[in-house]
This record gives sequence, C-alpha cells and structure tokens, in this order.
Amino acid sequence: MRLIFTLILILFFATAQAQLQSYSTSPLTAYGAGANMRVIDMPPAPQGLDHSLYLEEEWLPGSIALENGRVIKSCTLRYDIVNGFIEVQNDIGVRAAPVKDVAQFSMNQNGRIRWFVNIAEFVGTKENDHTLMEVLVDKNVKLFRATKIEVVKSNDGITSQRRDLLADPITSMRKDTYYINQGEELVDVSSKPKLLKAFGDQEQVMKSWAKKNKLGFKKENDLIKLIGHYADL
Repeated sequence: MRLIFTLILILFFATAQAQLQSYSTSPLTAYGAGANMRVIDMPPAPQGLDHSLYLEEEWLPGSIALENGRVIKSCTLRYDIVNGFIEVQNDIGVRAAPVKDVAQFSMNQNGRIRWFVNIAEFVGTKENDHTLMEVLVDKNVKLFRATKIEVVKSNDGITSQRRDLLADPITSMRKDTYYINQGEELVDVSSKPKLLKAFGDQEQVMKSWAKKNKLGFKKENDLIKLIGHYADL
C-alpha cells in the first residue's frame, strides 16, 4: 500500500469514473465470524458510551476505493471506528470492508463531501495501523485528522478511570491526532511545538501570520487556516 500519494488520487478518480459496483466481491465480507452473520446479529454496543462507535451514526451516501483497486461507487456507508470496518448497506443487508482493505473513501454529509485516506498509504507509519484519516486541507500540503475511539473496559462494573470521585465512570474516550504530509511521510502536528517544527524555515513567518490573524495552534478551525496559508507560501 506504499504508493505515491498523488498517483493514488489520480487512480481513485479514474477508476471511479468506470462506475464499478459490487457488494459481494472480496474483500467485502459478512460482518462478524459467521459466514452469514450481518451487523444486526452482532452483540449490541455497550450502553451509555461517552462516544459513538461510529464516526457518524447516520448512514450516508459515499464511495469506497479498496486497496485491491476495486471501487464501490454510490453506496450507503458508515465508519465503525472502534471495530475497524466500513459498513455498506444495500437492499440485501449490511456487509463490511475491514479498514486494512480500504485505500480511501468519501461520504456526502449535508451536501459536503468528506474524504478519508488510509494512514498506511504513507511511509513510516506503524505496520498494523490502518486508521482512516479525514482530509481537512487538500492542497500540496494536506492536513489530516485521525480519530480513534477507545472503549474503556470494565472490571466487575468498575472502570479504571473516573471523571472525579462522585461522577459516573468514563466509558469511552476520543482522541484526534492531526498530521500534515511532507512528501510521502506524515508529521504529527497535534501540538504547538510539533506544528512550529513542521513549518521549518517558515516558522517565524507562520508565527507572525498567526498572531496577526489571531489564530491559535490547537483548535481545528485554526489549524485548517494555518495549514491552508502554509501550503500557499
């Protein structure tokens, strides 16, 4: 999966134009261990989670580019972050593609196209990490957000973490990590020191521009503006 990022993008849209559709071809499989198991047969999600298992609870229209080159175009999908599947719904039922087999996918939410790419497309990432990152800035320098949801396991009804002594136990935690691409590699820019280091010889220029425009280095909207300007330098 270590392909040149630009080439992947070109191939993705070129293949999509062929309008290939399939809901049964490998690596799309039945969800779960049983050959005929569907999502509705899976054990229900734990109740009262602080965060959903899904990036978005609702089913949304979208397209999927699989790692093997196939494209599932104009399907209905949702991203199960915790279990690592893109679920695909049609009139037959619900099937799923493991995120390790997904190169890219997009979804249309309220008329806005959201685009996601597999972190494994980049050099230097962990071999078993296939997080699907959302593209927040799409220029020669791209800003990505990788979202992970951790379900806190309980032990005899008591979780290992609490908000305070009187509060209910924490049942799940969300972590967003932000990256930019430098060539085929990803650079973590989730903190101010990391972001400034990534700016390299443009650090002072970017610090001055951020101050002039009253931008911080942590909020997502500010990061989008900063990286958008940095890409234009």
